[in-house]
Amino acid sequence: RFRRRQTRHGRRENMFGGDEVSAIVVDLGTSSIKAGWAGEDTPRCVLPAWYGHVPDSEDGDSRTPGLDSDAQMGETAEGAEEEPTLDGPTVRRLPKRSQVVNGRRLLYGDNALSRPHVHGKPVAVSSLFAPDGTARIADTDASEGLWWHLYANCMFAHPEHHPLLVSERLVADLSAGMAARESLTELLFEKLRVPALYAAKAPVLTAFAVGRPTALVLDVGAKETTATAVHDGFALHKSLQSSSLAGDALTSILRFRFERRTPPTILRPIWSLQADFKGEADPSMCEYALAKLAEDAKISACAVSESALSATGVPDTPLALAAAVVGGLGVSGPAGLAMHELPFRQGNVDMTAERFELAELLLQPNPKLGCSYAHSDEISVPAAPPGSVMNGGPSRSAAVQGYPLPNNARALTELVTAAIAASDPDIRRELYSGIVLSGGCSLFPGLAERLQAELALAVPQMLSLKVKVLTGTTSAERQHASWIGGSILGSLGSFQQLWMSRAEYEEEGPSSIHRKCP
Repeated sequence: RFRRRQTRHGRRENMFGGDEVSAIVVDLGTSSIKAGWAGEDTPRCVLPAWYGHVPDSEDGDSRTPGLDSDAQMGETAEGAEEEPTLDGPTVRRLPKRSQVVNGRRLLYGDNALSRPHVHGKPVAVSSLFAPDGTARIADTDASEGLWWHLYANCMFAHPEHHPLLVSERLVADLSAGMAARESLTELLFEKLRVPALYAAKAPVLTAFAVGRPTALVLDVGAKETTATAVHDGFALHKSLQSSSLAGDALTSILRFRFERRTPPTILRPIWSLQADFKGEADPSMCEYALAKLAEDAKISACAVSESALSATGVPDTPLALAAAVVGGLGVSGPAGLAMHELPFRQGNVDMTAERFELAELLLQPNPKLGCSYAHSDEISVPAAPPGSVMNGGPSRSAAVQGYPLPNNARALTELVTAAIAASDPDIRRELYSGIVLSGGCSLFPGLAERLQAELALAVPQMLSLKVKVLTGTTSAERQHASWIGGSILGSLGSFQQLWMSRAEYEEEGPSSIHRKCP
């Protein structure tokens, strides 16, 4: 499993080899961060890519997150577990500890982000990544604290004992992407002191997850939707196509529609409805909680129609309309109506218009979709189920507002065809026959089938191309496709020689990551 080798400076270092290297795989997504052991089917933990922070006057404000708070690395601590090392003696696993740095207490995980106050102080919520779409870390202290949290509280492992495989996003700005890559490499080797590192492109790992070294990866994520061609295990940067119309944009559009109804739908954070809630919460915490409520409504009630929607928001074909059975979407209500029950007795919200129209925007980004209902007499007020009340007016009452789309909103079919057109002509046929659909926002029921039909119409018949959309057999495989590809790659015996070791980092610096991990 381990062997020694002599470096050019006379040092001896551990070299990883064999088929059973206990590597850790981390997928840095824009909405969630997945971590687990290489060779496993699913990640061990999934954390939101957000963190909470609250002022803390505890002694040691200038400490490095995770290092000096409870015990130094390798020291014994109360409640820590023993773990064998390579040399025989045992050390203690990282104990659970609070994250306090530069006068702030940093909080991670869904449980921490569900509490508006810590010790009577309001918790503010921020994203780990900068909003410019360059994969740049917005707060280095928070990023370092997240890594310590992953090892100590999620993986229960010492970072010095396990090689690390990290997936990274492919961004349009090459220089910004390289700078973010070097910064991450420096953090992992200098602060966490990992023994070996490999940084892989997320589209490549997604293609590996379905067993395709050459494929067109369409990732419908939270911040953006991207289409990237992968050829023989390498991502073709020139083929990268992106759209800002993704999961977070759809959630914001749904909240906009809630607010424009007559009367408006009022969402309240769950913690504000509890009897013991006192004081005021930070505005960022309220925004985060309300976005989660709207996201739950989007996930549970929305789906993709079998055919394109007309201007009225109704499927074009009677067959598609008949297939739009409310019970199949996980919602309840009379025929033709869709309702979503809000948590903590906040009532039911009408989702009849948004049921198909919201997801339709991915394939048909039309801001006037369903606007023909604005002056129609067909708007009816849905009846709430027995024992419940309606929250807000009918969904069609907001039809006059349409759907406010973000800048650079492009249809999925446009992204796919543009990415393939930007690739080499020799591999276009193979790309069309291997379109991999992934990402959390790709879980809308019917999206894969509808995308297959739309692409078949978009391809010129004279080319006689076979279009095939590939997805995971389960929702978890589609949502965690990038992590699963990293788990497969990190467990292969033939992959172990590709690790970037600590000695290589010390000799060449963080820029060597570009040579070792192209």
